Amino acid sequence: MDTPSKSSAPSPPPRRKSPSNQPMRTAATMTNTIELDDVTNLVSVLESTVLKTLRIEIPAIIEQHIEKHLERSTFDSTHAITNSACLEESLTSLKDSINEIKTEVTSFGQIKNEIHEIKESQHFMSKKFDELCSSQSELKKLAIKTKKRVADLENLVQELEEKIDILTERQQDHERRSRLDNLEFHNIPFSTGENCENLITDLCKKIDVPIQSFDISNCHRLSKNNKKKPSPIIAKFINRKTRDRIIKNRSKIKSLDISTVFQKISRSTKVFVIENLSDTNKDLFFKARDLKRACGYKFLWTNNGRVLIKKNLDTATIPIITEDDLLLIK
Repeated sequence: MDTPSKSSAPSPPPRRKSPSNQPMRTAATMTNTIELDDVTNLVSVLESTVLKTLRIEIPAIIEQHIEKHLERSTFDSTHAITNSACLEESLTSLKDSINEIKTEVTSFGQIKNEIHEIKESQHFMSKKFDELCSSQSELKKLAIKTKKRVADLENLVQELEEKIDILTERQQDHERRSRLDNLEFHNIPFSTGENCENLITDLCKKIDVPIQSFDISNCHRLSKNNKKKPSPIIAKFINRKTRDRIIKNRSKIKSLDISTVFQKISRSTKVFVIENLSDTNKDLFFKARDLKRACGYKFLWTNNGRVLIKKNLDTATIPIITEDDLLLIK
């Protein structure tokens, strides 16, 4: 038997290139420019193609190597060793090709997982965005309702302020009218067991307004606020005409020897009579008095519970009803 030449020995099968190499590079390049759904479909198609190719070609390659091995089994030991080495080399090449294919398949799986994660992330972000849009819409509706409610409350507050101003003015006017029959007598000395009505009637007789005790409805001292001065006496008269006559003649008190009217009082003591003002008008009177001095006004008085001021005889009288009227004093 002729020994076959070495050149006739079957050469090892060429290394099979993975059919997925070029598609993989192409798919990797395209993932940056195509939509996620298209990439997912492409990966699925490539993966199924690779698996199909493996199922078809791997058995054929193995069968081809086995047949060649059986045909050369009758060769001598030298050729057997050579063929065995060639088969081993072919199997190694086949194994490398399979490993490359597995690597590519694994890469496809990783890409598929990454695409799935991206889709999940997009779904999550889309859901959150929808929730934010819904929340923003609810907040916008709430803001509109709140704005309307605030506007309604502002209108209500304005109406209530106007009503309060009207009610306050009415209350102050009612209080002023309720004091029109009253007069306050200041600096009359206090004595134990005194009769306030007798003190007032004695003073009124001295200024030519003779009255009796029945002309006075009520008479008493006010609460003591100043320890250095006696508390004023307030008297409410039955007839307002009597009260007006006392106001008209009160200037005569200045010419009296007051010690002849009241015991234990010095001649220098100044007894005076004023209208019984409400707390509001009394506060306005004191403020107007300060402005009178500062601005050079000559006349400041009260009439029927109202405060009046006048710069001189040639100017108009300014009624002081509210604090805004104080701004007219310049």
